Amino acid sequence: LFIYYKIREYDILDKRKTVTALKAGEDRAILLGLSMILFSVMMYFVLYMFIINYILRGLIWHVAFSWLFSETESRFYLYRHKVLHNSIIKQHKKE
Repeated sequence: LFIYYKIREYDILDKRKTVTALKAGEDRAILLGLSMILFSVMMYFVLYMFIINYILRGLIWHVAFSWLFSETESRFYLYRHKVLHNSIIKQHKKE
């Protein structure tokens, strides 16, 4: 009977060891998952604030200024053409 209890005691201890080992493994897996989620959120904000935001700002300003300069340039050429055209007409009228 004593031998049975001795074997039974080792069996219970072995089960406890595996249960605690599984619990420790589950805890590590949960911490790993949470740390991966936290790291991905941090990387999203870092990438957005430092890289994507500057790229978008640069593209927006580039598009806006290119449109503005093209409009200004075309108006300038139209105005210049109109002034030249009017001066030529005035010269012909004087003659």
